[in-house]
Amino acid sequence: MPGIAGIISRKPAAENVRLVKTMVAAMRHESFYVTGNFAAPELGVCAGWASHENSFAANQAFFNEQKDITLVFSGECFIAAETKNQIKQNGHSFSETGGDCLVHLYEDEGEKFFEKLNGLFSGLLIDQRQRKVFLFNDRFGMERIYWHETSDAFYFASEAKSLLRILPELREFDPEGATQFLTFGSTLDGRTLFRGIQMLPGGSLWKFANGQCTRERYFSPTAWESQPALNAEDFEAKFSETFKKIL
Repeated sequence: MPGIAGIISRKPAAENVRLVKTMVAAMRHESFYVTGNFAAPELGVCAGWASHENSFAANQAFFNEQKDITLVFSGECFIAAETKNQIKQNGHSFSETGGDCLVHLYEDEGEKFFEKLNGLFSGLLIDQRQRKVFLFNDRFGMERIYWHETSDAFYFASEAKSLLRILPELREFDPEGATQFLTFGSTLDGRTLFRGIQMLPGGSLWKFANGQCTRERYFSPTAWESQPALNAEDFEAKFSETFKKIL
């Protein structure tokens, strides 16, 4: 599967780029995958991607006009027509098929931008204006992000094998994770099959700034589960309205 990978680290920039290229190569399962990388050495971050040709995420990385905000993205995201029109009214121009409109939406909305995303995705947003880096995923974590942290670096990737490729010391089963998988058919609470590798919870928004990581969530399932139930007529009307927009 296509995906993203990256490092946030105090390591030399050239070393980060080399490691990220190795991580991305582990995810390039087909010769037609489009790959690339982007680095912001002043923030100690480097990220790469593997994407399907002609997909939403193919023409990365995505920038604003000043190229001081960058988005690396995996998956698909539905942007309503009225939202795109509002972005254009705010003076931005963007491709209709790519993800650069998401960067402009972040410019206009700030951190509320993440709550407005709709789809199955994961991404890394680098804001050089504020010297912040945001790692995020979709509300239910369908686009997985695996991560590992050391004293001098934070590693993440869409596939665990990317981490195992550059961190051979992690190539060991986690007994609790293996037990959960054999019992329930899945690992629980962010565990994986590998010792030292964890998964990002759904709806995560992890912020990296000034050498610190703030781990937050922009969405909790209870926010939707606690809404009042619709009656049959209202449900049908809302469903038809949403389906037409998406179609």
